Amino acid sequence: MTSTSAIERTGIVRAWLEQEARENVAAAQRSFARGGPEDSACPILFLHGGGGGPADFHPLARALGPPVFCPLLPAHGRGEDALAALTFDSLVVRAREAYDVLATSGRPPLVVAQSLGAIVAVRLLADRPAAGLVALAPALRPRTARRAAGVLRTLLVSPRRAFGSYRWQTEARRAIRATPPRLADVRCPLLVLVSTDDPTVSPAGARAFHDLAGASDKELVVLEGQGHVLSAAPDLESVAAPIRAFRARIGARAAAS
Repeated sequence: MTSTSAIERTGIVRAWLEQEARENVAAAQRSFARGGPEDSACPILFLHGGGGGPADFHPLARALGPPVFCPLLPAHGRGEDALAALTFDSLVVRAREAYDVLATSGRPPLVVAQSLGAIVAVRLLADRPAAGLVALAPALRPRTARRAAGVLRTLLVSPRRAFGSYRWQTEARRAIRATPPRLADVRCPLLVLVSTDDPTVSPAGARAFHDLAGASDKELVVLEGQGHVLSAAPDLESVAAPIRAFRARIGARAAAS
């Protein structure tokens, strides 16, 4: 597995980190990598959700252990106003670039993707093989009424910011609507996790994500009381344990083949 320092020395990652520093992205929200030895567990590519960032994955990265790589996706980490420039295609491009950096060892990574990141992952897996996919609270059915209410509240304070929020969420919804037919092509092992109290996406969307996926090896884990950002859930072990077991299982399968 490519080490942390080797990943950060890669030209494209070095350019991302330099740009993130220039643009005063908070240190916790910058792209990060944690390396491991050649015979360590299956490498993980983390993809954060819309409006989130790598900071969301620090707790889960510690719980799962290396090797891991989490890129900061375009338009993120620079404040709410920057999200107005978000395009879904740019998120997919960054995910592909990050995948290619992590896959230089020749081992397809496990993709762990949260919320809108799971929608990005579906597009990524259309032309990149993965050891497996873990979808955390996939945003297949976002709670649009809650989102709309949030935009309206912002409108009273900052019309410009409200427009930016409306614009990027509209872009995200466009990508989400195009996703269900693509799920049949997700054939790698699949683990979907969702919490019943998720205020941002409907658990019914996670069930649909699981049911529509073309994978023959797939599992749905329904949690309680863990909210939306499962990578930093209150009971993190309830999230980490099934991922850890899934990672070990697909890693053993790859080693035996």
